[in-house]
Amino acid sequence: MAVGAVRSRERCVTGGASTFVQDWAFVAGPGDLDAGNGRRGPVLVEGVEVDTCCSVVTRTFPSFRAEGAARPTPAPPASLQASRCATGQTSWCCGDEACEGPRTKASCDLQRSLGSRLRTSTLGRVTDADLATTLAAATWVPKVTRDGAARRLPTATPSSRELLAFALSTRHAEAVSFWVTLDRQHLPRDVHRRLTPALLRHLVTVAGARTERPARLLHALTAIAAAASPQAVEAAQAAALLLGRGVSLAQAHGLYVAAARAAPAAALPSAPPHLGGPTPELSVFETVQLAIDLATVASHKQPHPESAALVSRAVKVLGLARAGLAAKVSRPERAIPPTSTSKGPTWTLARAALKEAWTTDHVSGRGTSIKSAVVTGLSLGEPAWWLEQVDEALMRADARTAWERRGQATSSPLVHCVWRGGDARSKFWLCRLESSHFALLSKLGRVWRSTEGDFDSVLATLPDDWFARALPVAQARR
Repeated sequence: MAVGAVRSRERCVTGGASTFVQDWAFVAGPGDLDAGNGRRGPVLVEGVEVDTCCSVVTRTFPSFRAEGAARPTPAPPASLQASRCATGQTSWCCGDEACEGPRTKASCDLQRSLGSRLRTSTLGRVTDADLATTLAAATWVPKVTRDGAARRLPTATPSSRELLAFALSTRHAEAVSFWVTLDRQHLPRDVHRRLTPALLRHLVTVAGARTERPARLLHALTAIAAAASPQAVEAAQAAALLLGRGVSLAQAHGLYVAAARAAPAAALPSAPPHLGGPTPELSVFETVQLAIDLATVASHKQPHPESAALVSRAVKVLGLARAGLAAKVSRPERAIPPTSTSKGPTWTLARAALKEAWTTDHVSGRGTSIKSAVVTGLSLGEPAWWLEQVDEALMRADARTAWERRGQATSSPLVHCVWRGGDARSKFWLCRLESSHFALLSKLGRVWRSTEGDFDSVLATLPDDWFARALPVAQARR
């Protein structure tokens, strides 16, 4: 435990002359204690994090001092002290009864190596060296975000550094980016200590889980700061704790996130999207095919007289783009009708499919049309059904992209993704084909393998540990 040096100014009288002993001067910064041997910070009490203040004394030095004694700060409201799991969030825990972020084995291991001191030590601090090393190694965070966090680290307060360690333990770039915004704009202005550790961790968790737009989280912080009475402060804090309920969208594709954020709470799924597997990756052409698939689903649900023609044109343009002949199409044939909110979601999705087909050679335009159009699908009448359709279409497109990037093809078109999973070293896609056979594309280390056959024989090629995970899901979805 590091302590600050304190000038005690004790006199020792010898032969009529007096001298100072223990002539220490207090220096703020290098240690954990203030001028009164006090320390403020969160302490874990029976599983609940409470903001406390304590004074430190030993038999020799540091002893209690008369002046500058640390004063305790009021504890936050009881409703803000406990870490609570919302429905469907039980998988967010690392077995420590603290539901403070989307958890995977990798993030739990990181929490134990770096963040365990945040929960098990009452006086220890995560050092700048720990954070700087972990931040530099966090290649899953965009470089611009890592650089911004590194610049703020030297001037961050101890509690802010602990919050950064927590953000890193979630292993989600959005959580780290949100910490940068907090440390730059909100924490320095929190002079009344309204942003409790429990509340800040919750908001960082929600930012990493992507269940709410960052602007909405910042609006909640502004409301807390602007509250004029203690009752208003507690109400604003409680409202902030209600944000981000539901399953984590940290591994969800951006199209699904856009639709889920706009969906009513009752329509949100109770299990992670994409069968809990890695974030889907779509090629340029598969992004167009996804838009076509969603427009087709919408036309079956709510037909529109003009949508079929738009989808047909999108299919034709996609074929030309795959053959490298799209540039030879005349300008009149490239015409895309202007947007219209009065024509309904089916027409909007069909128009987005056509526009996506014409932007395969424009990097900045890829995915933008379908991302805005996919939200309109919620108005087809059944938001939960639409989210399910978006999820299924994304998983099919992801599987087709995986086979495409390996330069391989299935014997017949892929029609349904039965199961998908993976980690840092392994990836798997198990799909049903149009021929009623099944195909499995697997990556084990650096080795890729594609297998086709009946359901049992293909599933049997999975490694034992992955077989146990895949079997119940695949049997239910086959």
